[in-house]
Amino acid sequence: MERIECPLCRAGTYPYFGYVGTGQCDHCGSTWTYDEGDTLTEESLQRVWAKVPRWIPVSERLPAKDLMVLVWSQSDGLHLARLDLWGQWRDADENFGKKITHWMPRPAPPA
Repeated sequence: MERIECPLCRAGTYPYFGYVGTGQCDHCGSTWTYDEGDTLTEESLQRVWAKVPRWIPVSERLPAKDLMVLVWSQSDGLHLARLDLWGQWRDADENFGKKITHWMPRPAPPA
């Protein structure tokens, strides 16, 4: 059985049964069912990707003030931080001078 890239997470694969069948991604768990009339267009993929958390460049946009988010520091990697009211990045200890290049929303806690 052939496995193809998951259109949702693009990190895993799922079984492909031709034009008919159901498969589940081995990475994100998404289930895909296709029949002979189904097509996956670039437009539908863009709508799905808009809902998937991703690293957002700070040059593109910034998070809301005082919202704790995951950030990527150019010098030393992953941190949990927020933008204060003056536009400065702060970590849990309230001091943060790192060069932040990207951020993303925190995932929901486990159920």
